[in-house]
Amino acid sequence: MHSFDRIDDHEKIVFIHIPKTAGTSVNHFFRQLIGHDRVGWLGIEFNMDELPLAERMGEFRIIGGHFTAVQASRIPFPLIRFSTVREPVSRVISYYRHAWGIPSEAKAMELTGDILTDLDKKFGSLVTNQQCRFLGIREGQDLKEFFSANDKLHVYLVEQSGQMLKKIASALHLPMHEMPVENVGKGPLIEPTPAVVDKVKSITKRDEDLYEFLLAN
Repeated sequence: MHSFDRIDDHEKIVFIHIPKTAGTSVNHFFRQLIGHDRVGWLGIEFNMDELPLAERMGEFRIIGGHFTAVQASRIPFPLIRFSTVREPVSRVISYYRHAWGIPSEAKAMELTGDILTDLDKKFGSLVTNQQCRFLGIREGQDLKEFFSANDKLHVYLVEQSGQMLKKIASALHLPMHEMPVENVGKGPLIEPTPAVVDKVKSITKRDEDLYEFLLAN
């Protein structure tokens, strides 16, 4: 999964940004690494409809954002893909706090301010095994076989983000610098009560399998 030591010049570096897995910090790191004009981020430099446009995507060396692996496959260039995965309970709670702190997102997700209530509604459906869904891992799919079949997909734990970025910088023959810490949730702190933890675990079992697999490998 992490066995790469070079990135070919013709390959686009793609970062699949699963929500609340340090992707904003990764975005800012990439811009410092190779320059703002060589990084394209969904919702900033381009929109989803532009992913399959060679002329548009050809402007960027690094392409990232909140798109899935399936959506990334529409980019009409050879790709080497990266992503980061987070422990599911902490990610879901962080996501809720982040969304609740932004009125437009809270409204779109129909949040009530009670995470336990909202885990049974729209927000719960959104975060159910969301990390696996972003990466294209099907229910019941053998994880070892999945990664063997996707040798151009490199997935790291969030706590290994620095290691991932160091390897990318090295493969591009560029100097490493510190990874910034960005986009910390501004909503109220949420107490991870046993009921909340149990509910999150019940809807993220596949994500937990993925997290444990990456821990062991």
